[in-house]
Amino acid sequence: MKTDARWIVLICILEFAPWEPCHAQTPSFTFPFGSPADRWEYEVYDNNAPWYLTYDTLSWTPDTLMPNGRSYKGFGNGKRAFFLLRRDGNRILQYWPEDTTEFVRYDFGKAKGDSIGFYVHGYPNRDTSIVFVWDEFTTPVFGVPRGVLQFRDTKYLILDEVADSLGIIGIMINIERNYTLKGAVIGGRVYGDVTSVQEDQDSSL
Repeated sequence: MKTDARWIVLICILEFAPWEPCHAQTPSFTFPFGSPADRWEYEVYDNNAPWYLTYDTLSWTPDTLMPNGRSYKGFGNGKRAFFLLRRDGNRILQYWPEDTTEFVRYDFGKAKGDSIGFYVHGYPNRDTSIVFVWDEFTTPVFGVPRGVLQFRDTKYLILDEVADSLGIIGIMINIERNYTLKGAVIGGRVYGDVTSVQEDQDSSL
């Protein structure tokens, strides 16, 4: 029986060529900063408060120039900005007012278990907290499967859940205070329930 020369060439290529595993393309992860008209509405559980369930509405402030010479957007409830953040490629950096520096709060190019940065707090008594990717998974959020990354630090045990195209969907602080996204308005589009949420004037991260 005659053997087609093309099969011999193919067998040689498969046998002797270096093998590399095939990795799926990592989809881009969109973190929406939004406009002042956008809002994210959260249920807030607080084990230390006389009431266990309250609500808070957070939105983005315009860029603000900080003493380190960089501009940041504030994410807060109108009384204070809980986070001052800026984008740098796949990374979201947070301004740290204690010493006017910044650190990487989120990195969407990293995987579970990866360290993404650290910050020094307790100024002038220096202590270091490491930020790392706690987990990554896909889960339905408001009826649509979305990639979710969880980020945690080693000092305050703050756990942030960030969903693709929705932003921060959950924040847990020392297991005592928990923000869970109830609904959002982003770019004029409504996600979840935003009809009955009222801002809690006493809540703060």
